[in-house]
Amino acid sequence: MTVIPVPAERSPITEADLKSFYQGRDVLITGANGFLGAHLVRRLADVGARCTGLHRPNSNLLRLADVSSRVTLHAVDLRDAEGLRSWVRAHPPRVVFHVAAQGVDPGKRDLETMFQSNVLGLVNLLEALEGMPLDAFLNTGTCSEYGPRGDGPRPESEAPGPVSAYGVSKAAAVMLGVVFARTRHRPIVTLRPFTTFGPYERSDRLVGYVTTCVLKGEEILMTGGVQARDFIYIDDVVEAYLRAGIPPVAAGEIINVGSGQVVTIKALVEKVREIARSTVPVRVGALPYRDDEIWHLCADIRVARERLAWTPQVPLDEGLRRTLDWYRRSLSLAESLR
Repeated sequence: MTVIPVPAERSPITEADLKSFYQGRDVLITGANGFLGAHLVRRLADVGARCTGLHRPNSNLLRLADVSSRVTLHAVDLRDAEGLRSWVRAHPPRVVFHVAAQGVDPGKRDLETMFQSNVLGLVNLLEALEGMPLDAFLNTGTCSEYGPRGDGPRPESEAPGPVSAYGVSKAAAVMLGVVFARTRHRPIVTLRPFTTFGPYERSDRLVGYVTTCVLKGEEILMTGGVQARDFIYIDDVVEAYLRAGIPPVAAGEIINVGSGQVVTIKALVEKVREIARSTVPVRVGALPYRDDEIWHLCADIRVARERLAWTPQVPLDEGLRRTLDWYRRSLSLAESLR
């Protein structure tokens, strides 16, 4: 693939542009049953893509129950190189959204499984696609790749400095994607989401946990809450992914996806309580800080503005309202996603 020079600022991308590109195009989503993957499936189906989703064998498919007719699902372990190669050769995609990951959830941090899934899984997928024509391959990083330096937005040019094993595994996968893009001329672009939240998030993640507590009238247990995070609503993240799949975006590019603003965990908890008009008690300091805590994470989103003509459209308060409304309707489903 020849890398196409990217203009300083991209022309606006409309809904018609998205439909024109994705309509009838074969799209593969790894980790299709996950939080981000399931939202990608819905949005891609809406713009007319022919969606195929991969998921780990015996994994929970509840997020896709209401859209099962709009996606073809296959149980394929990315660690199984031969099985993956055989499947990909029989079902060649034109666009790949690689969002499968292991280790995001604190309870699932077996190091061997994490590195095999996040690093070797990416290698196996790229090797399986070797020699096949691709319009785009969207790889997924994480804000956990950044280190614990001081305040201020983090640009993509900042050297990785992860303080967790998960961050290390994802940083390695991102660098592999860059190497494959540059040495094998593959159209790989990495998106690096910050703290994403919204419907279908697990109820033991931060926003899900606080929302569940206010709906059930249960006490909220938290740390001191001074950590500052860049919260971004899931619909905005999905929009960035879809735009990144449309050429021209330079192969090897890494793009932050965040709001460009921060709020402390304590302030986030208070926002949810206020929106829900809840008076449930909050025990600040009831939980210890993590040993690998990063105190300030904010995305520099200038590259996303220039390369994708993208800016977040859903303010934090509105995103929290939408999330609260979904949890009110679907609390039992959210709790079953654990």
